[in-house]
Amino acid sequence: MKRLCLVLLLVGLSCSAYALSAAPGRRPSGLQLCFPRPQAGDSIVIAPLEHLLVNGNLAGEARSLMINGQAVELHAQGRFATRIPWPGESLELEWITDAGLQRDRLVLLPPQVDRESLPPERSLLPGRHRLQERTAISTAPGASYWLFPLPQALVELRESDGRWGRLELGASLEGWVPLARLEPAAGPFREPALAGSALRYEGEARWSFALRPGPLVHHIEDDGSAGPLRLQLPGVFSAFDRAELDPAGLLEHMDWEALPGGGTELKLHTASDVHGISVSWEDGRMVLELQRAPRSLKGARILLDPGHGGEESGCIGASGMTEARLNRLLAEELARQLERKGAEVLWTVRADERMGLYDRVAVCDSLQPDLFLSLHHNSVPEDGDPWSTPGFSVYYYTGYSAKAARLLHEELADWGRLPDDGLHWRSLAVCRQWTCPALLLEAGSLIHPGEEELLLDERFRRAQAKKIRKALQEYFRSVD
Repeated sequence: MKRLCLVLLLVGLSCSAYALSAAPGRRPSGLQLCFPRPQAGDSIVIAPLEHLLVNGNLAGEARSLMINGQAVELHAQGRFATRIPWPGESLELEWITDAGLQRDRLVLLPPQVDRESLPPERSLLPGRHRLQERTAISTAPGASYWLFPLPQALVELRESDGRWGRLELGASLEGWVPLARLEPAAGPFREPALAGSALRYEGEARWSFALRPGPLVHHIEDDGSAGPLRLQLPGVFSAFDRAELDPAGLLEHMDWEALPGGGTELKLHTASDVHGISVSWEDGRMVLELQRAPRSLKGARILLDPGHGGEESGCIGASGMTEARLNRLLAEELARQLERKGAEVLWTVRADERMGLYDRVAVCDSLQPDLFLSLHHNSVPEDGDPWSTPGFSVYYYTGYSAKAARLLHEELADWGRLPDDGLHWRSLAVCRQWTCPALLLEAGSLIHPGEEELLLDERFRRAQAKKIRKALQEYFRSVD
């Protein structure tokens, strides 16, 4: 029980709350409650909210349903989803079938906080530190993703609050990371940080330049226009005076300038069909690799990323279908259609198992595909209205992901089988990678009972996968 209470507390700290339970199951009354998810027995552990999402389904031919005195619409197979005012101590459900009035009651238990099981605060002295592993630098404690430095990158810790540390990055920039991701850097360091005098071509669309004292924070900028890729190195002084170009013309020209506040920006003028750059650290050198997009879906390497998996189910629809399972079903159908057109399909995770966000990005960096597509199905917050966000939506971040995102959104919008929830630029971890165009598709609202009926239909799923495949086919055909 201590473990469950700890998890609930951590979620509560991020202004959210989850019912904590095993997989949903049907109760003797014929009720299957999918959210909140009941524990074994008749009680639910959940933090109080102003409103509460309740969804699930009823066995038999139910004709009406009341939850805490509020009438709830029933859909096919007795599915329901609603948002009710915070119910207080219990959920009271009443429904009518041919057998008469049926009732079920579930007690809501407040979380018990075990503060001894909280992770201890950490104390680190200001100074030079290393990032232990792949992580994200945020603009404020607990804020969204901002920069993704290389593992073992050197950073300057200025202050901390015991859980978060403020980093000075150079060029008048600062950011925050969890202290748990930092370790003191051993050994002497030369000051200032210095980039070498030459960008050297190593063949196979690969360049490198010397950088000391070690891997430092970098930032890539690309606004999707015909302008250059901009590799920013805050706090790094430059001695660049030579760049070796390649005969194939992927890198057409390079120049650099000093960043205000201290730092260097490399401007990489690339061929128009360059749609990816990876940055790594090898033996005292920063290595840049450019990627040219193929001009046909045939032979293109598509990395599919079914969201969630393993014990991380994602949202659960009123039928009991998990988002993780539905994501995988759509990915498998899309993979079959892509392979029939000659594409090579790669997977972030092939089996139904959990994988962290940074690990998914790391797979993309290592495989260097021609396009990355993360597949999801939408939900709402625990106190949200299941009817408020219907339909599909497409997300991207990098400038050279924009064209693929617009084509995918346009294809699904023209199809018209689901409401259009929009095309969005958003700072999502899986979209903030520069190795290739990276998209995230919310393929529909699983938490919406009407849409769930469509999403569970195999014929609909085949048709939707066909539309996604056509959009990707058009994208590679239109590469400049």
